[in-house]
Amino acid sequence: MRGARPGVTTMEELLESFGEPAQRSTQAEDVVLGYWNETAPAGTRGVQFRVSQQSGRLQRIDVFPETPPSRALLDEEYGPACGSAKPKKADKKKPADKASKKKPAACYVVKITSGNRFYFHYATLGLAIFFDQQQVQSLAYVLPSRAKRPLKKEAPLDEPPALPQKPEPTVAPAPAPEPEPTVAQAAPPEPAPAPAPVASSETTPPPEPLSFDTSLRRPTVVETETAAETAPATAKAPTTARAGSDTPPDRALGVWTEEEENSNSSGSGSLLDEVNSKNDFLDVGGFFYQRADLAGSRLGTDTQLQPRFPALVRVYLDARPMERLRSFVVGRLVYDPLDVTLSTPQPGLDQLWFNFDLGRLVFITVGRQQIKWGSSQIWNPTDFLQQPNPQPLEGIDLRTGVDMLKLNVPIAPLGAHLTLIASADLHGPAEDRLRYGGAVRADVALGPTGELGFSASFLQQRRPRYGLDLSMGVGPVDLNAEVALVRDTDVRLWERAGTGFAQRAFGGPKLLASGGLSTQFRLADLYRVALRFEGFYNSLGYDDRAFLTLLQSTGDYRGLFFGRYYAMGQAIFSRRSSFYPSLIFTNVVNVLDRSLLSRVDFSLLVTPSTRIFIFAEVPFGERGSEFLYQPDPTVVEDAAPVGLGLFRAGINIRMRM
Repeated sequence: MRGARPGVTTMEELLESFGEPAQRSTQAEDVVLGYWNETAPAGTRGVQFRVSQQSGRLQRIDVFPETPPSRALLDEEYGPACGSAKPKKADKKKPADKASKKKPAACYVVKITSGNRFYFHYATLGLAIFFDQQQVQSLAYVLPSRAKRPLKKEAPLDEPPALPQKPEPTVAPAPAPEPEPTVAQAAPPEPAPAPAPVASSETTPPPEPLSFDTSLRRPTVVETETAAETAPATAKAPTTARAGSDTPPDRALGVWTEEEENSNSSGSGSLLDEVNSKNDFLDVGGFFYQRADLAGSRLGTDTQLQPRFPALVRVYLDARPMERLRSFVVGRLVYDPLDVTLSTPQPGLDQLWFNFDLGRLVFITVGRQQIKWGSSQIWNPTDFLQQPNPQPLEGIDLRTGVDMLKLNVPIAPLGAHLTLIASADLHGPAEDRLRYGGAVRADVALGPTGELGFSASFLQQRRPRYGLDLSMGVGPVDLNAEVALVRDTDVRLWERAGTGFAQRAFGGPKLLASGGLSTQFRLADLYRVALRFEGFYNSLGYDDRAFLTLLQSTGDYRGLFFGRYYAMGQAIFSRRSSFYPSLIFTNVVNVLDRSLLSRVDFSLLVTPSTRIFIFAEVPFGERGSEFLYQPDPTVVEDAAPVGLGLFRAGINIRMRM
């Protein structure tokens, strides 16, 4: 299960690891991402992340385990109450397995939230365990304290979020901020022990980098008496342990030893010392995608079957030599043994960037980066820096990043972000390929349930484009809309001229707009149904089917952007289980053309890092329509023959490496 670390992980990493959340909202100065039901990581009923809008880094993780641990297991795995009798030290002469059973040195104090709910606070571990009716409800991971024992005078933590009992919109109302709590005068009685869960037989090592653990495996904590023996003499600050590193386990938990406290308080040290002491700053990982599909078509009286077996591998290198400096590289390899072009593996560069900040006020990212603007799922007319996704129903975006310099300026008092971009590409005309440009975007929170975005793009040899997009939750319904004002296009436009066709001028400014609504609800507490409807108005589109053949022959055809009006309806059925099965029905229709593409997807989580997808899609409509395209010889006499599409079906395997 891939996750995050408070104080280190960024919003981009969360979305890369977990995908789009079931709930996104703004709370005070934090962005809240909720993963519930089928989007929840394996072994949990749900996870919520809180990311600071000012620093852009994770502040807190709330995890709801599927099996609540008992009090006895908590004491054994994390430590007893502070001030309780310590277990006797293991005899050095005893076998190693006897010595390994001693309890960790961490301890907890009992605290009370402003809502009169108590929790155990392991300050040195950055862990809080919340109870509900004498049973563990959730675990909260926060920044660990530098004190050697929890401080009772510290302000208590906020209460954990409530698990959704009804449909949660994508942009859900955020809970009201809790009033400033007062220090509890007396701790409540400790809860009675709950029945102990069945002991797990899992003996695998801790999760890979950028992960947190809910299995209650014992954390290794260096005891105070032996800290001086295990801590390096030149250590300046705790670092996060990564898989395969030599960093002591106490660094992974953020436990500060006395020697480290003295070293940091002296004010000595330099950035070079920090880099030299952190020799485990590189993470390596990847993503593997294998698809096998079969497409059927009919040309004349012959039925043709075309198999494909494309594979995509993405490998990333993530380097963090310092807390506020990061570089990230994603390479890709595409290969299909059944394709004439792709039978020779095609390498490519997906992302390559580094970022840093200026006084935590301006965050700068330089290089090739993934970026997406707009609030719709299929049609994003305000996504000015990217070409439209040619296969939006595939569930994987094959577009590479954009080369640019990006400055992000959080404006916390307004709940806003300002993004400034300078870009360069080689998409200009043949005589001068190099093209410069820029863009600006401002995102403003609209209360606890909405967000409004303003964007503008300025590219060399193109007219400026302006966009506005909105997303908002209204009760159980999530609404979104986006509008773009454009004055040119990167494809040629055509019109009828007598008995033929001629290229036409763009004319005045044109509007492109998309919008949708979605909702979800539960059935019998095990099933969830999500419904989404989306529409698109394309003032640059055509209502004459004859232009299909012309655009296909001139190379100006763009799928799902040919017509003037489109609509999409989607229904998702999922069940809560260890396999997280889901069934998705999607229909996309070109309204004026009266052609329809229907698709069914079924997915199953076979391992925590591997998911299998089975899909089938069938076009409907009249021959010669967009989804049942066949060239019209009366429009282009020498148009290449194309088989009439009948179906496409296959299986996908997606695995994190």
